[in-house]
Amino acid sequence: MCRFNVASQRILEKCGYTKEGFIRQGKMINTWCDYYVYGILDSDYSERK
Repeated sequence: MCRFNVASQRILEKCGYTKEGFIRQGKMINTWCDYYVYGILDSDYSERK
């Protein structure tokens, strides 16, 4: 998730995802940028259903 895409970050956090890391100057598809890594545990996902 590109760090400038604030709207998508909010959606992920509302869905229960947590920001787990920050990659500096990583390659995302065909461009180099800074981006966040999000994740969700299976147990957290099951609780939200």
